[in-house]
Amino acid sequence: MKVVKSNRVPKVLALASVLALFATVPAYAGFSQGDNVTMGGEGVFTIGSGAEGYSAAHRAWMSQDALDNALVASADKSPSAVTVERRNGAIIVALGGRKVATVDAGSALVEGCSVEQLADKWADGIKSFLSDSDKAATYIASLKSPNQLQADIAMTVVEKRLYAPAGTSLPVTFTREISSTTCKAGDRVEARLTQDVPLGNYIIPCGSTVIGELIETTPGVLAVTFNTLTTPTGTEMPISATAMDSYFVRTMGPHPVCTNGIPANEYTSSRLPATLGIGAVAGNLTQTLALTTGTSRVIAIGEPYSVVLDSVTSVAAVPRSPAM
Repeated sequence: MKVVKSNRVPKVLALASVLALFATVPAYAGFSQGDNVTMGGEGVFTIGSGAEGYSAAHRAWMSQDALDNALVASADKSPSAVTVERRNGAIIVALGGRKVATVDAGSALVEGCSVEQLADKWADGIKSFLSDSDKAATYIASLKSPNQLQADIAMTVVEKRLYAPAGTSLPVTFTREISSTTCKAGDRVEARLTQDVPLGNYIIPCGSTVIGELIETTPGVLAVTFNTLTTPTGTEMPISATAMDSYFVRTMGPHPVCTNGIPANEYTSSRLPATLGIGAVAGNLTQTLALTTGTSRVIAIGEPYSVVLDSVTSVAAVPRSPAM
């Protein structure tokens, strides 16, 4: 009888050795583990299903990156910064206004719950970790140093100066109520971007704020205008923009523009006619958002409006994140 030597035992021992090695190495901050998204080595939520051509593990990796970037960029790092929102028909978990993950029906089926329930579960996992402020601060610090790899991940939020074309529409909601019965010219107004605004391969990030004032255009009529755009990282850029009396957004395809009016700099070296890339968001100008004294109009918190750039404007933008 021929005896066939087997390599099974050595292979099993080798595998056991490798597993033992990993067991002794602490989980580094900023890394997903399989289909688990982690914070400080602790799993905060699990993506149970692939979606949109990505495996569960790949989606977890992208969500991990988005979560870490949101933590670094967000001014608010408390549990209250974590929200469940509906954007473009999908339910997402966000932190500081930045999307962390899209909740899918496949993962909900794995968990035996609805998509809405799973969204709350994912959000609660992040909130639970952030509720320990000391532990959260240690984790966030680890994203910046001394682990260079995590620092590189965090640096994906580095901003770049780009030019947004006139007519670019910023979808916003106001952060405080404005009433025509009490407002007056010169009153400060503030609104927050509710979506990322794409500019080619970059975005003006969701969560950015626009600040301006009410100006009297004709006797008794106040228009809502904006002069400053502030990104979630605190970068302020001067703008000239006007709030419109309806919510509109449409995506423009490539269209010719003349760069003669755009100053050449390290990002724009040519003054020749060019074609603007796909992804600029704009809309048909309708009617300026205005308040007439003596009426009872109220601009409510959370009501969607569009702020439209009046001219070519230099803005701070960050690279797009992969689709999740």
